This record gives sequence, C-alpha cells and structure tokens, in this order.
Amino acid sequence: METKNLLQSRQHFEVLDGLRGLAAISIVIFHLYEFLIPDYTKSPIGHGYLAVDFFFCLSGFVIGYAYDERAPKLGLPVFFRNRLIRLHPMVIWGSVIGLAGYIWDPFIGAESVAGAGYGKILLAFLCSLLMLPYPWLPGRAEGLFPYNTPAWSLLMEYIINVFYGLVLLRLPRRWLLVMLGISTVWICAVARHRGWIITGWDAPTFADGFARVFFS
Repeated sequence: METKNLLQSRQHFEVLDGLRGLAAISIVIFHLYEFLIPDYTKSPIGHGYLAVDFFFCLSGFVIGYAYDERAPKLGLPVFFRNRLIRLHPMVIWGSVIGLAGYIWDPFIGAESVAGAGYGKILLAFLCSLLMLPYPWLPGRAEGLFPYNTPAWSLLMEYIINVFYGLVLLRLPRRWLLVMLGISTVWICAVARHRGWIITGWDAPTFADGFARVFFS
C-alpha cells in the first residue's frame, strides 16, 4: 500500500503539455524545411533543433519533480522499471515502423536494401530494439539509429536517467551546481567547435549528445 501511494501521480502541469506540443511541432517543421531549404541560415525555423534541448530540460524538471523525494523510498529497481515502461514502447514502435520504412523506402533504392542483406537489416533492427547504435546500414549510414534517427535522443534519456538514479539523487545541491558549471563549459565548447549544437545524432558527433543532455 505504501508503494502504491508513492506511485500515485503528483500535480499535473497542463501548460507543460502545451509547451511539449509546440516543441514537437517545431521539430517537425524544422526537419521539413531541411528538405525545402537545406541552408539553415535561410530557414525561417533554422534554430528549431533547440526544441530537442528543451525536451531534455523539460524531462529533467519532470523527473526531478516526480522522483527527487520518492525515488529513495521506491528503490532503484522500481524507478528504472517505471522509466523503462515509460520510454521503451516508443522505441519498439519506432523500430518496427522504421524497419518497414527502410525495406519499402522508394528513395534509397532496392540496391541499398539488397546490398545490406538480411543479416545487417535484422542486426540493425535488434540493435534498435535494444537501444544500441548501429550506424552502418547502407542508405541510412549517417545516423546512429538508421531505422529511427531521433532515437538518439531517447538513448540520451536512458543514459541520463541511469545517471540520475545512481549519482544525481545522492549528491548534495552544491555538487549539482558544480556539475552544472562543468556542463555549461562543455556545451559552450561544443557550440564553439561545431558552430552549432545540432549534433549527437550521428557517429562523428555522438559525444556531443552527452553535452546537450547533461547541460539540459
């Protein structure tokens, strides 16, 4: 009964749902303009990718609000199970739809599918289900997750949730402020080096994703 009471939802912030919806729409429009206007400096929503960082920040607030006080009482197994139930259905659906999209994609061509072979196609699907990067599929070799490119952000969510449960929950506030300072320097260094922070989704910039999620 005590565990059940702890798992009961706290106050729901409807305004956050609205902000989440606006951010999702801006991401869709941003990627649409990638095809229409490849030059980001000329796109009317050229900074739309920052909605991903907003999602990370929003996730941090929601997790902290929901679990800062309850997680020590619930225990790590329950916390990790709740996060798995929350996140992984999207991973599975994205993998299934992405697999179908790859096999019948009219743009990458039948040659890419034939060149990949059933072995690589199935291995990439298995990796996608397990949230393991596989940036070697012909025709989709740019992203860490060839069947569902945005899944890189879910991988970062998994990593930061584990880090939250194992480390952040146990740290006093002054150390959280120190880590915030370090992550601020890190994200600024990434932005200066790359010229932007639309990174983390492919193999060459994979490490940048950690800077984005840790700062947010």
